[in-house]
Amino acid sequence: LDFVREQASRGMQADKFQQALADNAKLSRKVRALQDQLTITSAKKEAFKAQAQRLEREFRKGREQSDAMQKDLLEAKREAGQLNKEAQEAISMMAEMRKAHIAEVKLLQRGLAARSGSDQLRNRVNEMADLVDKVGRAVVQRDEAIRDRTQMQAQLNKALKDLRSL
Repeated sequence: LDFVREQASRGMQADKFQQALADNAKLSRKVRALQDQLTITSAKKEAFKAQAQRLEREFRKGREQSDAMQKDLLEAKREAGQLNKEAQEAISMMAEMRKAHIAEVKLLQRGLAARSGSDQLRNRVNEMADLVDKVGRAVVQRDEAIRDRTQMQAQLNKALKDLRSL
C-alpha cells in the first residue's frame, strides 16, 4: 500500500512537473515573443526619432530659406520703390527741361524776327539775348545741381542698402 501511495504520489509529482515544464515552455515562448515585439517596437521608435529629427532639420532649413526670401523680397520692394521714385523724378526733370527748351527756342525765334527791325528793337533783342544767356546759365547750373543731387541720392541709397545687408 505504501508502494502504491508512493507511486501515486510520484505520478502526481511527475504530472505536476510535466505541467510545470509545459507552463515554463509556454511562458518561455511568450517571453521570447514579447522580447521580439519589444525589439521591433524599439527599432520603430528609433526610426521614428530619426525621421522626426530629419523632418525638424528640413523644417528649420525651409524656415531659414523662407526668412531669407522674405528679406530679399522686402529689399527688392524697397529698391523698386526707390527706383520708381528716381524714374518719376527723372521724367519730371525731362519735362521741365523740355518746357524750358521750347521757351528758349520761341524766345530766340522772336529775337531773330525782331533783329531785322529798328535799332530800338535790336537793343531790345540784345537785352533779350543777354537775358536768355543768363537763363541758359541758370538752367545749366540747375541741371548740374540736379545731377549732383542724383549722385548724392544714389550714394545714399547704396549706403542704406549696405547697412540693410548687415
